[in-house]
Amino acid sequence: MEQQNRNFMALIEAMKAPSTSKDIRLPEFNPDKDNVDACAWITTADMCITDPELQGASLMIALSRALKGQASAWLS
Repeated sequence: MEQQNRNFMALIEAMKAPSTSKDIRLPEFNPDKDNVDACAWITTADMCITDPELQGASLMIALSRALKGQASAWLS
């Protein structure tokens, strides 16, 4: 629950920042850290990925930036 709260706070902060580009930044996900909630991260990331234009290379870049530790190898 605490991780989900941190993810939501990161989402709120990201939404506050003005943006002129379609550069999507997802919350970091590192399964190597303690108390990481994959379901909470997926829920938060899903809310961030509401733009239908975010697909293909743009989506892969956003995911590559977010996935850390062991998760960084999931897309390769």
